[in-house]
Amino acid sequence: MLTPLQIEQAVAEAWETWKHADGDSLIFDFLLAYGLPKSSVSRLKSGALNVAARPGELLWKKKLFYKRAEPGLLMSAVDSCRRDPEVLKYAPRFIIVCDGGSWAAADMKTGEALEFPLKELPRHYDFFLPWAGLEKTVITLENPADVRAAEKMGKIFDSLKKDNPGLDSHAMNVFMARLLFCFFAEDSGIFEEERLFTDFIERATAPDGSDLREQLERAFAVMNLPPGSPERAAVPVSAARFPYVNGGLFQRAHAVPRFSSRSRKALIDAGNLDWSDINTDIFGNMFQACVAPDKRSCLGEHYTSVPNIMKVLRPLFLEELENAARQARGHEARARKFIERLSNIRFFDPACGSGNFLIVAFKEVRRLEMEVLESVPALLPMPSVSINQFYGIEIDDFAHEIAMLSLWLAEHQMNQEFFERLGKRVPTLPLRPNDHIVLGNALRLDWETVCPKTAPAQAAPLWTVEPLLQRAAPDVRDPEIYIFGNPPYLGSSMQNVEQKKDIENIFCHQNKFKDLDYVSCWLMKGALYIKNTFSLAGFVCTNSIVQGEQVEMLWRTIFSNNVDIVFAYPSFKWTNNAKYQAGVTCVIIGIKNKNNNRRKIILSDKFDKECKNISPYLFEGDNLIVLRRSNPLSKNLPQMLYGNKPTDGGFLLLDSREFEENRDKFFGAESIIKKYCGSKEYIQGIIRYCFWINNNELSIALSNSYIKKKIEAVAEFRRRSKAFCSRRYADRPHLFKQRTYKPTDSIIIPRVSSERREYIPMGYLDKDTVIADSAFAVYDAEPWVFGILTSRMHMAWVRVTCGRLKTDYRYSATLCYNTFPLRELTEGEKARVTEAALGVLDAREAHPEKTPAELYDPDRMPENLRKAHDRLDAEVDRLYRVKGFKDDGERLECLFELYREMTQGQQTE
Repeated sequence: MLTPLQIEQAVAEAWETWKHADGDSLIFDFLLAYGLPKSSVSRLKSGALNVAARPGELLWKKKLFYKRAEPGLLMSAVDSCRRDPEVLKYAPRFIIVCDGGSWAAADMKTGEALEFPLKELPRHYDFFLPWAGLEKTVITLENPADVRAAEKMGKIFDSLKKDNPGLDSHAMNVFMARLLFCFFAEDSGIFEEERLFTDFIERATAPDGSDLREQLERAFAVMNLPPGSPERAAVPVSAARFPYVNGGLFQRAHAVPRFSSRSRKALIDAGNLDWSDINTDIFGNMFQACVAPDKRSCLGEHYTSVPNIMKVLRPLFLEELENAARQARGHEARARKFIERLSNIRFFDPACGSGNFLIVAFKEVRRLEMEVLESVPALLPMPSVSINQFYGIEIDDFAHEIAMLSLWLAEHQMNQEFFERLGKRVPTLPLRPNDHIVLGNALRLDWETVCPKTAPAQAAPLWTVEPLLQRAAPDVRDPEIYIFGNPPYLGSSMQNVEQKKDIENIFCHQNKFKDLDYVSCWLMKGALYIKNTFSLAGFVCTNSIVQGEQVEMLWRTIFSNNVDIVFAYPSFKWTNNAKYQAGVTCVIIGIKNKNNNRRKIILSDKFDKECKNISPYLFEGDNLIVLRRSNPLSKNLPQMLYGNKPTDGGFLLLDSREFEENRDKFFGAESIIKKYCGSKEYIQGIIRYCFWINNNELSIALSNSYIKKKIEAVAEFRRRSKAFCSRRYADRPHLFKQRTYKPTDSIIIPRVSSERREYIPMGYLDKDTVIADSAFAVYDAEPWVFGILTSRMHMAWVRVTCGRLKTDYRYSATLCYNTFPLRELTEGEKARVTEAALGVLDAREAHPEKTPAELYDPDRMPENLRKAHDRLDAEVDRLYRVKGFKDDGERLECLFELYREMTQGQQTE
């Protein structure tokens, strides 16, 4: 497959060739630039592949429609072609119209169109990249009104907290939910009177807020009274104007907070916003903005923006439904079948929080339905897609209520949009109960009892007198179900007792599971739910589950259930537009049953890549899992050891200041003082020392009164330790507890390093430096070994086999170094890598004023060091492939294939 850069260059060359020629030859060279088969393009040129009905036109099935048009009429010609049945029946991806000096083009999948002078053709090469299998990612922009509304609600919440320090938090949450509904209802037409709620506050309550509590209690009670009830007749006129809402939102009596003039003003300020512009998914986001951060983290209630939600929903089902909708538009039989299909799909979020994913999915599916209904007037124009097709599980009672509320409001918005587009009004009030959003622990519930795989998806919508269509009975053996969401992440150290029990319940059938991320439970239950079905599941997850030891723990089990990965977004920052953003490094993973032949795609924010298979490390490759090793796989590589651990209370260590201040006290004992360097010391250039005392040097140490006191302090520290293994060393206080040091040149490999760096800063140290246990050590190391470890090839392996400490690299000897595949090298190859490695060390020494942290800051890396690394990378790449690699994806494919060979095919896929 060609890269975008190669395509850009080929398009530029095609343009340069054509601009000196005549006729329509450009279109054929243009097609070749995207890697389309030369034989097919030749057949198109000769007419053998051209299915156009009219002379002078080109029509290549599923690829291209091309024609000439008059100058100044290009876009109108494109629009005409978009509606031409003779064109549509062959489903060309692109329509291109040319007037000799300009092109106008339309992408029939995305709906995008553009017009440009032909001299600008190379600038627009990316528009046509789908010909090369590189789909453009469609991302929805954030709505700024959502963020403003969230901030207003946050101010109300903060103000009320000051006025009501002892108010029950659940009552406050329920009150905020009711406010959200009332603000939205008065601006969006749910309440017939505009500003009904805000005007009520302004006109019926005192400016100091003293009676606002009682008035709101009365208004909320009225909204739970059906029309004609005796209680409603006794209500004052000011409150009686509120309609009956139903749905349980105002059913229970909860304490309303007291108000001051300040909090009353905050309420009115929020009411003065135009809430009709708000996306209903923001209701969940605003809820999250109003609860404690520790509670959000515990329950997984992440602020999930619409663009990020779409990264899950589009590859899971939306793109496929959009394609089906395009084929159904304007065709009555296909439209009936498509609407029937939509009305029977089930959408399930088993960690739904306040409903963000469900709401976005509902709105997108309803809009697809409207597009098709608009195109076929013969169909009864009433909606068939219902919120009863949307299922969820949520563990928090208030988030559960918000999810149901948000779905009701989303349904109202879609009903309004339906009226605007199709002229049929569907009432919103009274709200209808929705019992498919279940309160409970998703990891202890049977998902099939919540979202059945065999029961019919839904009956006819409650508001229709008769069904939209004569529905066929759904296929109860394998219905169309999509599972998705953003479950709580939580690494093993962050899990509480109940969450650890959840993991044990789900993974108890295997030996290793205690270090799994909490989100693994949703992937495992999703795999079991879709097993032997054509259902799909897609979740946002932390990238920890596709790195390091968790890959073996999780993916071996998932793959054993006949499930594989169907799409993936590799690691990216999961952020949003909230005032205080939280950035987490995430992946998105979709899974399917193996007998589902759906195409597999690796996605990014720029292009999509179709793959034969997606590995558990989320690159194109087999389901090969790297397993820990106690010794290096490559015979070339020396042993890697942990650094030296003192367990001394700090008494065997010296910082530079203590060393300088007491230098005269070490007279006669200089041989037992060495430099001491760990990860932090090396990367930040911190100088430290230690007393390294062998048994045969103990007499020298004890003859020095300063050092003797230090040794005695170590003995006392170890005797008082709670750890038995430390107390055992109390009789050897002069020795480090863990000793691996050798008096040879060594390589220091920091165990933790920032993910911002292109390379982990590793060092080549002299024989008088003791490496601390915060780093790994390779002794008797030749420079070429240093070159291999600090190369881009090794870093590609690091990124998939090592775990993470938060987002930083956490190097592993057993999972990364010992498993690194490297064939046996010749002396000539070692010499070339050695020369390049020494070039890197020389480049560093040219900047003695800079620490490794500064040298390897990607924004400040010196040019000579970058060039030295480029040369080293090229030499190491040549060890694996003479022509080198275009990116880390190719490097990983090569490394994993070599790993397979070197482990003699003993891996389980």
